[in-house]
Amino acid sequence: MRSTDHRSPVLFFDADGVFLPDTKAESGYSDISPIKPGETIELSIMAPTDKAASGKWIISEVVYEKQDPKFKEYGGLAYKWENPKFEADLAAAQGNK
Repeated sequence: MRSTDHRSPVLFFDADGVFLPDTKAESGYSDISPIKPGETIELSIMAPTDKAASGKWIISEVVYEKQDPKFKEYGGLAYKWENPKFEADLAAAQGNK
């Protein structure tokens, strides 16, 4: 199974955990091993300012491949999951609850 995230924003925060609004960036992730629900990963992403001490990646959608159990000889089929709480997650991370 392959998991790929597309066009999800990364929000950057200063050393005190305050959101830096001018530093929002788009990022993606692709790996052979999927990120399981509730799992945390660490990535290195260039920040647009040296004030950024940490970042948070808000997943908007994930496209992944899944084997069709009836037709294994044809390989995986692409499926898409969209985060139903994306806007709320984004607003909460920016401090706009």
